[in-house]
Parts: sequence; C-alpha cells; structure tokens
Amino acid sequence: MQMAIFRLIAVYIMGMGVATCIHVILSPALYVGGTSAPLPWLIMNPMNCVAAILMLIVTVIRKIQYDRSRLEDGATESAVRHIDVNVPVYAAAALSILYPINTIHEIASPGTSILAIWYYLDAALTILGITVGVRILRASRQG
Repeated sequence: MQMAIFRLIAVYIMGMGVATCIHVILSPALYVGGTSAPLPWLIMNPMNCVAAILMLIVTVIRKIQYDRSRLEDGATESAVRHIDVNVPVYAAAALSILYPINTIHEIASPGTSILAIWYYLDAALTILGITVGVRILRASRQG
C-alpha cells in the first residue's frame, strides 16, 4: 500500500514536471503580448505548489532513511552520495518556499509578479520533478 502511494506521488510529480516543461516551451507561441498570467498558469501553479511540497516530503524521507542506514552500518559516506541525497532536499525546500509565495502573489495581484522568477522556478521544478519522480519509481520497484 505504501509503495502504491509513493508511485502515485512519483507519477504526479513527474507529470507536473513534464507538463510545466511543455507549457514553458509553448508559452511564447500561445500567449503573445499578454500582461497577466493566462488561465492554464493560474491552474498549474497551485498544482506545482503541491508537487514542490510532495517533493520536499519525499526527499526528506529519503534523507532520513539514508542517515539511519549510514548510522547503523557505521560506514563513512562519500562526497558524491552526500550530494546525491542532500541537494534534492534543499532544492525541494527552496521550491516549496518560493512556489507558494509567488503563486499567492500572482493570484492576489495578477500581472505584477516578476516574470523572470517564474522561468527559474519552472525550470527547477521540471528538472527536480522528473529526477525525484524517477528515483521514487526506482525505489518502489526495488522494494
């Protein structure tokens, strides 16, 4: 049951990453000259907030499991493994803070947010979302 939930989370996170990527690529052609956020973004941004928070939860769980196994084994950690486990946690934390703030700001006063921050957030969500989703799926298949 727990693995099925993790698989659903993985599919949701990856789906939002892919949808955001496609939408970012198509946006210049779809929305020419608009000053406020188009309706698809107003729908996708709250869904991306959920994806960012789910990524934070999943990456923290992974980090806790890694830290426990490292303590039980008494093994020294490699720098590569340390980066592999910790970078997604902090990236997901940043997204979990910035996405809700910018989404609420955009909903409260449309057209006044700084457009450049959305490019960074959407790119980060795409990369991290697909990476974390793939890792969740691999881990759920291994048991």
